[in-house]
Amino acid sequence: MCTDCKAEMAAKVVANGTTSYYTDVSNAIRKAVDDSTVTIISKERQQSLALNTSVPANATVTLDLNGHTLGGYA
Repeated sequence: MCTDCKAEMAAKVVANGTTSYYTDVSNAIRKAVDDSTVTIISKERQQSLALNTSVPANATVTLDLNGHTLGGYA
């Protein structure tokens, strides 16, 4: 939870020694840079990704589900 605005954080991105927090997983993934790690930190067990959420071009990103699972429709 953000100590300033009290918003619940859903994910964090660690890149180049810097940690940034996001209120939704889709934005965290979109903001990830090469060689970063996106970790789901939400207390909610189910998170939704916005349609067409993708890792930025030419970036290798680690997704740490932190106990969460991936699901979806084929």
